[in-house]
Amino acid sequence: MKQFNCYKQKLFFYLSIAASLLLIISCRGSSKLDNSHLSNVPVDVYVGGYSYSSQSVACYWKNGEMVPLSTKYWKNDEKKPRDSTERSRVNSIAVIDGDIYAGGYYIKYDFSLEIQAYGTAEYEVRVACYWKNGKLVSLTYSKYGSEVNSIFICGNDVYAGGFINNRKAKIGGYWKNGKWVGLSNAKNSSMVNSIFVSGDDVYACGNSGGPCYWKNGKWIALPYLDEKKKTFANSIFVSGNDIYICGYAREDFGIYVAGYWKNGEIIPLLPFAPNYNPNAVSIFVSGNDVYVGGYCYNSRFPTVAGYWKNGKWIALTPIDNKERSQVASIFVFGNDVYAGGYSGDIPGYWKNGEWVGFNAKGGVLPVSSIVVVPRP
Repeated sequence: MKQFNCYKQKLFFYLSIAASLLLIISCRGSSKLDNSHLSNVPVDVYVGGYSYSSQSVACYWKNGEMVPLSTKYWKNDEKKPRDSTERSRVNSIAVIDGDIYAGGYYIKYDFSLEIQAYGTAEYEVRVACYWKNGKLVSLTYSKYGSEVNSIFICGNDVYAGGFINNRKAKIGGYWKNGKWVGLSNAKNSSMVNSIFVSGDDVYACGNSGGPCYWKNGKWIALPYLDEKKKTFANSIFVSGNDIYICGYAREDFGIYVAGYWKNGEIIPLLPFAPNYNPNAVSIFVSGNDVYVGGYCYNSRFPTVAGYWKNGKWIALTPIDNKERSQVASIFVFGNDVYAGGYSGDIPGYWKNGEWVGFNAKGGVLPVSSIVVVPRP
């Protein structure tokens, strides 16, 4: 899933205690992240996703207040763009130096398509994009669709990982400042689900002939979590010289196996109870602690939101909860653990296990990512 920031090496001053704070992640080096000294610092919490009524509308929440993101699209017979806030989503959010980046897609109508979408008179195409402080930046257009799954800011560079569909196959890759860099193992279609920049190295994880990641364009296969199941690599985090990637394996009828890879070695993540199916979607490393957000479920109960800390499951909703809940993104600031997701149909996040719901109802997965930054 899908979020991250690459903060410049910079000093913030928290005047009320006359203490200096070092921003938690630097893309200029490969030192391990340990932000435990940032406890009790006032923060702003940004959550990306979409609101949903009759249509999905890209948005983010800042400290619980929703900010909708508008889009513009062209019909083929028009010279001027139309304004629209319908059918768009945020898949990833990043915040740096007060600038807010939200990556995702919006819908464009293209009448040149050969296949009619949904039996209507209009043809719908997903267009990869990101918003910077609410302003839309469209990326490479493909009439068969494209999408940003993960956004990462490093200095003045904007990295947006995702895919372009060329009708025959999806081609995974990323845009660096709007320029497309395709990634593949040359034999299969590919997909980038998450991107991370450390020093001069660009890492991206996803799938191409199985679970994998790329380092500076070089394809590196990951072992299957279960040889009998399809395996997916969802989220990547680089700490020092160590590469962490979380994911899951599943059968077509819904039996899941969750885990993460540390430098290519599988670390299994067990469900909290027998007959439950775990799914790992987001990973964050702080010091020596590895946090993996996700959910567990079985056939009797809806999904149960939670995360693993160093392999130990921490449930965020009751096991016998009658409403579904999931964690889509996890972020650690100081000693505080933030897990963005939903409970019932309400988007929000958990802070150290306490639920903070937003005044909006969502669809299947209205929250995609969460970022926490020191308040200026």
